[in-house]
Amino acid sequence: MGRGAAANLVPANPTLLDGISDLTQLSYLNEPAILYDLFLRYRQDAIYSLAGPVLIAVNPFKRVPLYAAETASLYKQASDSKQQEALPPHVFLVAGKAYKAMYQNRQSQSLVISGESGAGKTETTKIAMQYLAGLAGGTGMEDQILQTNPLLEAFGNAKTLRNNNSSRFGKLINIFFDNGGRICGARIQTYLLEKSRVVHQLPGERSYHIFYQMCRGLNSAERAQFGIPEGDQGVATFAYLAQSGCISIPGTDDARDFQEVKRAMATVGIDAFGQAQIWQLLSGILWLGNVAFDAGPEEAVKVRPDQALHNAAALLECDPGDLAKVLSSKVINAGGETILTALKMDAALDTRDALAKAIYAALFGHLVSCINTALAEGKRQSQLSLSILDIYGFECFQENSFEQLCINYANERLQQQFNKHLFQLEQATYQSEGIDWTTVEFEDNQECVDLIEARPPKNVGILSLLDEQCVFPKATDSTFCAKLRESLRKNGRFSWNSRVPKDEFTIEHYAGKVAYNCLKFLDKNRDSISPDLVGVMLGSQAPLLQLLAGELARIQERKGAQTVGSRFRDQLRDLLQRLDETELHFVRCIKPNEKQMPAQWDAGLVLHQLRCCGVQEVTRIARAGYPTRYLHSDFARRYSILLPSLKSGSAGGDLQTCKKLLAHFRVDASMYQIGHSKIFFRAGVLGQLEDLWARVQRSVLLLQSWWRMLGCRRAYLRQRAASIHIQASWRGLAARRAYAELRTCHYAALILQTAWRGFRARRAFLQAVSCAICIQMSWRRLQVRRRAAGRRRLRAQAMAAHTAEEARFDNIKAHFGLDAGGILVALRSWQHLQQLQAEYGVDLPGIKTALQAVQSGRLAAGPASPMRQGPGTPGKLGSATPQQRLAQANSSLQRGLSQQMSPEESVSPTRSAQETTWQANAIAGSPGMDTPTAGSASRPSVLSASAHQQIAMWEEYAGKLEEQLRALVQDNQLLQGALQAVRTSLASGQPASPAST
Repeated sequence: MGRGAAANLVPANPTLLDGISDLTQLSYLNEPAILYDLFLRYRQDAIYSLAGPVLIAVNPFKRVPLYAAETASLYKQASDSKQQEALPPHVFLVAGKAYKAMYQNRQSQSLVISGESGAGKTETTKIAMQYLAGLAGGTGMEDQILQTNPLLEAFGNAKTLRNNNSSRFGKLINIFFDNGGRICGARIQTYLLEKSRVVHQLPGERSYHIFYQMCRGLNSAERAQFGIPEGDQGVATFAYLAQSGCISIPGTDDARDFQEVKRAMATVGIDAFGQAQIWQLLSGILWLGNVAFDAGPEEAVKVRPDQALHNAAALLECDPGDLAKVLSSKVINAGGETILTALKMDAALDTRDALAKAIYAALFGHLVSCINTALAEGKRQSQLSLSILDIYGFECFQENSFEQLCINYANERLQQQFNKHLFQLEQATYQSEGIDWTTVEFEDNQECVDLIEARPPKNVGILSLLDEQCVFPKATDSTFCAKLRESLRKNGRFSWNSRVPKDEFTIEHYAGKVAYNCLKFLDKNRDSISPDLVGVMLGSQAPLLQLLAGELARIQERKGAQTVGSRFRDQLRDLLQRLDETELHFVRCIKPNEKQMPAQWDAGLVLHQLRCCGVQEVTRIARAGYPTRYLHSDFARRYSILLPSLKSGSAGGDLQTCKKLLAHFRVDASMYQIGHSKIFFRAGVLGQLEDLWARVQRSVLLLQSWWRMLGCRRAYLRQRAASIHIQASWRGLAARRAYAELRTCHYAALILQTAWRGFRARRAFLQAVSCAICIQMSWRRLQVRRRAAGRRRLRAQAMAAHTAEEARFDNIKAHFGLDAGGILVALRSWQHLQQLQAEYGVDLPGIKTALQAVQSGRLAAGPASPMRQGPGTPGKLGSATPQQRLAQANSSLQRGLSQQMSPEESVSPTRSAQETTWQANAIAGSPGMDTPTAGSASRPSVLSASAHQQIAMWEEYAGKLEEQLRALVQDNQLLQGALQAVRTSLASGQPASPAST
């Protein structure tokens, strides 16, 4: 290691302090220690750290889980300082402290957020506003305040080489609170809008977001109205937007953001008509940038009369000729005469761009006025406010111009305010503890501030010289640079490189040296717009443009010849005066890398920002004073173990222990001071104590670890033996319980299986029975149908036989000339004849002879005597009419048939009484059987019983019908036999035997 490297070495902090949240607690306060501590915390996503009263916020370039509602609620519940100190650093903590201090002390507060472009100032501001809205909301005003963020970002933010959403203006948001601590209003004040970005951007940058959002977010009707082509083609059409070659940002949806801007406008009171007027002016600015010039004689130019000119004039609602005239010529009033002078190309382009910048700047101011009007409710009744300052950070580019000078001037003044505030806080702390604070040296940057803003006669500064040069008509940027070098060459902060031919000068700021180019310093400082351009704006028919032109004319009349530099100096003075009236809280934002990528750490870039944003100044002030502080009790408790046993103890209290420690380690009295409740040490004093404490701690920890190991091992062995015994007993008990439970489960399983098998068997049996019954019923139905079919066949045969017998009977009656009654009488007489033959032993010839004798005797005597109609019943047939004889014969035939029926074929009276008469069926409806007999069966009802009973009744009914049919057949056979016997006897002349009849 060389001597140079060894000389650059600085003491390192003990590992105990690695990643500590408050940098002032480091034993060695130096740049490497601060940088290393921030790096350790950034790697753990702990992006917030404290440098005394200053919060350092490192942009993670990714989403971190630090802003959930639960986290915000945790910081809201921290009511006192002890609870707040126990919480990790956070922007919620700073905003909460400011709010509680405002409400408790009844004093307005200010939250100053600064940092380089891309460090996260805008996001930090929005996070703080959202936390305050949740902490003190409830009136509805907080929603309107939050809606101002997308509106101001669209019109005041743009993509730069270092940041995709860089704020190109400074703003101070004053939030007002009522007596109950709730938000009741707000007011926004803006500083130094970068108007030049409207007409010019570096390669890779963009103009303000609103232009791209409007080109991509308008609907078809609005595009036709404002002359905006579709999509990216519309953006590429306009020279003001396409000149840098960058028209989009990865991951950004301009059309969606445009809808959010429209909602924000509606929230702050800008209706659809007002929005349309704004889109019309923005479209006019874009078309104005496309206006081209043609060179004429003597370098004079003329406006090219193309579509761009007519579209710009139509959107601005002014005459195209008047617009072309003011863009290409200039009116000069000299000696009471008015001279019209043609402009050259550069002057014409500057005039066109000046008109575009003036319109946009006036429009931006109009939007801020609309916002303040919407948020003004209740602020007059409020006495308390909390201001949030979001202002650009220190800038140093390859080419630095007038804008960078103003921005760095503002940062110099804010840094001076920052140092002054921290010094005052330090003094307040020392006074409260009774410390000799006069020994603390304080050094500020007043020399650099005077270099920029000093005024005659006391001194002269850059801004005053610039204003002086702007008064002279023939002054140029070169004469201004020469005047600077002549007037400020003795100032130690001012320098220039004489070997460089450019008009440049260098200022040594608190953050480093910056070289400024004097090109266009005078024009930018004048920022004047010719009366001709104002006249064109006033002559416009567009209401909004007339309003803006009138306001611009009033501003010029009111401020007169005041330049941008002097106006900005006055604004900055008012701002610092406002901050002095409030209690300040600082947030310094840090960008870890230029690529805007997460988890990447550029140590050189971070160190440069730490110097620029004043964190190094915090360290310097802390190093000059007593940055390391301990409560008496904490110091005694931590380091009392380093005292020898004879000197240790708490005799005399913690303060005496602290003094013994300081005396034992021979700490120089100039390196510390003892206060009422704390001990204050200069930077690095505790390093020795901490190293010794660390060695003792390691030794004690080693001994304690071995002793604890011995005790723990013995206890472990005892517990292991006991646990083995307990485990064995428990396993046995568990095994027995498991076996008993297994048996119980086995028996239960058997019971369940038995019940299940029985259930399945019964179910199968019932299914089989049901199937058998179903089959039997089907079979019985089949048998019944078969028997019924057989009976029908028998009936048909019986009917056929009956019909044939009737035919034969009719033939007999016709052959013998007898009716049915005569035949029956003949049969009965024949039977009687047979009985006589058997009784008297007379054969047929004898009977025939006797009959002839009797007949002859009757003929002689008179009419014949009537025949017996039945056994033992005499009657007179000869005298009866044919109808009477037929009725008598039918009666005799019925009685004969009844007598011939067997006893089984007769029907008992009881049974006949029980049987009901049934209607004629196919058999009963046949000829000769219309009337039911006493022996007929009753037909069963199909709905009278169940299926089994119906089958039994049908079977019984069929049996009865079969018996009746059998009786009819037997009767028919008897009748056929008797008729056959009669035929035989009549044919042979021999009487039939009684057995045959």
